[in-house]
Amino acid sequence: MSVFRLAWNGVPQWVFHQVAWWCCVLGPEPWGWISMAVFVAVHLGFNRGDIAPEVLLVAAATGVGLCVDGCLASSELVRYEGVQRLLGVPLWMLGLWAGFGATLRHSQRVLVASPTRALWVGAIGGPMAYGGGQGLGRLEIAGLPGFLLIGLTWALALGLLSWLMNRHQSPASRREAPDGG
Repeated sequence: MSVFRLAWNGVPQWVFHQVAWWCCVLGPEPWGWISMAVFVAVHLGFNRGDIAPEVLLVAAATGVGLCVDGCLASSELVRYEGVQRLLGVPLWMLGLWAGFGATLRHSQRVLVASPTRALWVGAIGGPMAYGGGQGLGRLEIAGLPGFLLIGLTWALALGLLSWLMNRHQSPASRREAPDGG
């Protein structure tokens, strides 16, 4: 394992992800989601020695995000800002999901280290994150029913991503990962 990979997958990854996250949320289209694509590409470059589980999680998180936000959009309990869309989901939202997938085995691992923790983080953290997005004017949530649906879909989404992460973790990353309890 390279020193550069270990260094990247800590604070630098978290910082770069946060910058790309803010660009996605606040940046003009298409630059927001493009910044997240750059983050994901750099992340995959640093992790090319363990590329299969990384690509799997990025793809799975993006697919799960498309399902979650597609469900939320079609329910009309959540309305998103953004013109560029895939199946009704703004590309900036899909960028957020892809970036989240890239961090799951590293800087965000603690959130999904166990399926039980992932369910709770999703049920509570999902509505909080979307509430923040509403406060930033990027989406609109239709009251308590919208928040409940977000919590349910996010609990299921993070539970699934936790299961995938733990199932497809390489032996090398198991040795370097903190105890997920």
